Amino acid sequence: IEQALKSAKSSTFWKYIRIVLAIAFFGGFFIKSFVDERIREHDVKRILAFYKSVAPGTINDGDKHNAYYLCWKYKGKKEKLW
Repeated sequence: IEQALKSAKSSTFWKYIRIVLAIAFFGGFFIKSFVDERIREHDVKRILAFYKSVAPGTINDGDKHNAYYLCWKYKGKKEKLW
């Protein structure tokens, strides 16, 4: 009986450890995605402000799709974008 109780406690402990680790693992992806989205939105605003001040009235002034594309294109090379 003691062995069964010990095994059950150990099994429950590891079950909760696995649940916590799974939540932390997938939660990390959620947080990373959220932060990346915020950074991208900030960069889009900067690009739109740049085009508005440098080339007002052109096709790129106010073009969000082009700004999103530029953020995607220079995703790993921000120093080249700015």
